[in-house]
Amino acid sequence: MKKIITEAGKVDIEALKKAIISLESPKTKRAREREALFAELYEVIRDQINSDVSKSTIIKTLAGRGMSVSNAVFDKLLAGEAKRRGEPMPGKDDEAGENELVSVNTSPNAPLAGAKEEVVA
Repeated sequence: MKKIITEAGKVDIEALKKAIISLESPKTKRAREREALFAELYEVIRDQINSDVSKSTIIKTLAGRGMSVSNAVFDKLLAGEAKRRGEPMPGKDDEAGENELVSVNTSPNAPLAGAKEEVVA
C-alpha cells in the first residue's frame, strides 16, 4: 500500500479526498458495469424485441452467458437506454397504446368523473 505522507510527516489531505471519492460500493459498481454492458448490447436486443423475440428468451440467454438480470431490471435497463438514445421503448407500438385507452362516455348528459350529482326538487 502506498503511503500518503508528505516529507514533513503530515497526511496528504487532498490525496485522501481523491482516494475516498474514487471508492464505490459493490452494488453501485455492479449496477454501473451492468448498464455499460447493456448499452453495448442494446441495439441487438432492441432489434430482436422488435422482431418479436420475447424478453424472457433474451433474459434467459443473457443469464446463460453470465449476465443475470430479473425481468424488472431488464425493463429498467431497456427503458433507460432507449431514453438515453432518444428512442421509443422497444416492443411498444403507438397503436397498442391507443388501443389500451379507457373508453369514456362523451354524452353531453353524462356526469363528469368525480362530480356529485345534485337532485333538484
